[in-house]
Amino acid sequence: MAQVIRNVHNHNIIDLLEIYHIFIDELEESGKFDLKFDKIDSVKPQDIADFVKEYDVFVPKDVWTFWEEGLMSVSFVGEKNKFAAGTDFLPFKYVVRDTAMLREMAENYDDEEDKEEMELRRLHLYGIPLTFEEPCLILDAQPDRKENGIYRILYDGSPLKNVIAPDFTTFWEHWLAAGCFIKGNFDAYWQIVHEYVTLQIPHKDNLWLKYWDQQYRTNYAH
Repeated sequence: MAQVIRNVHNHNIIDLLEIYHIFIDELEESGKFDLKFDKIDSVKPQDIADFVKEYDVFVPKDVWTFWEEGLMSVSFVGEKNKFAAGTDFLPFKYVVRDTAMLREMAENYDDEEDKEEMELRRLHLYGIPLTFEEPCLILDAQPDRKENGIYRILYDGSPLKNVIAPDFTTFWEHWLAAGCFIKGNFDAYWQIVHEYVTLQIPHKDNLWLKYWDQQYRTNYAH
């Protein structure tokens, strides 16, 4: 077992990627999970710079580094599909594709008096999609924002407007501390995965679980 890391909120994205890969290695060695791997290639800095210039967005250092590093993506599901876990991050070419799609969708908002609609439109105008499956993770990449938060949205415009975390690194910390949970029954998942989770944040303080409770009226952050 890897040593438990109890100090959080002071990692950089490289630290978190290392923690993630140790976690995945231990899950694979346990033989308890049917893991499916998919490599996400690293991105050249110039390609990211060109993307930033084309869409006039602000990409924080942690997201930039994440794309430059690449990722061994993994996914797995529980018996009878009680839960799903793993990574669902987009290869960079699909980030570019889906960002263009978001910008096109921003043209569908026309009620400037509806504040909720305008917030969703803003995420379509400045957001950068990070994951495949809806609701997808979105980085708020508006250049003049004080915090480039992480949100989730549905492409049909359904109002999943609550911010999950104030930045990408914080999201990764809390998501890793939840065992890379994606959807389904977290309690059932936690029973079988908790011994492999080395980065610990109490559930009551876990932003990912608190978001889940707010959005889906569950009681995981207890």
